[in-house]
Amino acid sequence: MNNQQNLGETIRYQLNKAPTQLKVFNLLSDQKWHCRGHETKEIGSDQYAGGGGIQGLERGNKQRPGLVIETESRYCEICGKKTKWDRWTGEIKSANSAANIPASLFKRILTVYSYIGPLMVNLRYRSVVW
Repeated sequence: MNNQQNLGETIRYQLNKAPTQLKVFNLLSDQKWHCRGHETKEIGSDQYAGGGGIQGLERGNKQRPGLVIETESRYCEICGKKTKWDRWTGEIKSANSAANIPASLFKRILTVYSYIGPLMVNLRYRSVVW
């Protein structure tokens, strides 16, 4: 087994509690381009590109690094139109999730923005911890 196969197996193991992400990874693990229009039907999710799919794989988390996934628009012969295509490059990157922000930085950000949340301009009280 080479290093790339070991990496793939390690990622599969880390995704065992994220079934949609595991299905997306299994599709993209061959590092070839895949059409979102017709090749993603077996994943069984309309949110293939969302946090449970591609975005979640790219972002990573505390237990798993993020994946480098390329996306581009191409014409698909099967779909008969221009669709989004994705492929995993075989590379990983450091995780970029909210859970990876150190508590001290999180508190500093809240202080700088006067405890005003970015969504719907909600006031965040000092006693509320996310």
